[in-house]
Amino acid sequence: VYKKVLMLLKTKEKFFDYETTDFTTNSRILLRDLVATSVKNGLNISVNNKITKIVNIDNQYLINGEQESFQVEKVVVCAGAGTTDFTNAKVKTSYAPIAVIEGVKKNNNSFVELDYFQKNCINILTKEDGIGLIGGITLKDINECDDYLDFVIKKHKNLNPDLKVLERY
Repeated sequence: VYKKVLMLLKTKEKFFDYETTDFTTNSRILLRDLVATSVKNGLNISVNNKITKIVNIDNQYLINGEQESFQVEKVVVCAGAGTTDFTNAKVKTSYAPIAVIEGVKKNNNSFVELDYFQKNCINILTKEDGIGLIGGITLKDINECDDYLDFVIKKHKNLNPDLKVLERY
């Protein structure tokens, strides 16, 4: 660790490749496994059924939905901003603009730069077949998203002029 810190303090380089013991979790596989295990353990899933009300009755919950209603012992609300409809939680809305690009070179590694200064956050997650995702930092104001994406796209095009933007979110 000391050797790495000394190297970082002495260098003028902006980026380093450094392999860690971390690994990326495939969230879709993880979610599939969690749902499959939960169903085997008795989970009932109600889809396309907008929940209108949750009522606590004697340590049970009556769930009223537009399509069906049911009574349960435990409830998990996975509604993002809709969480405030059913809890006293304070939810802060933020935005993470991302652009989907093509033309990523095979030797281009994914990296995430977390920094207080936006100009240092030009993240890229590389996918298969020359596809990548760039951007993704959290912004408080939706009006900042386009300027940030324009900035990140310009920076990546400086590194690789062949990049083409497919979508912006």
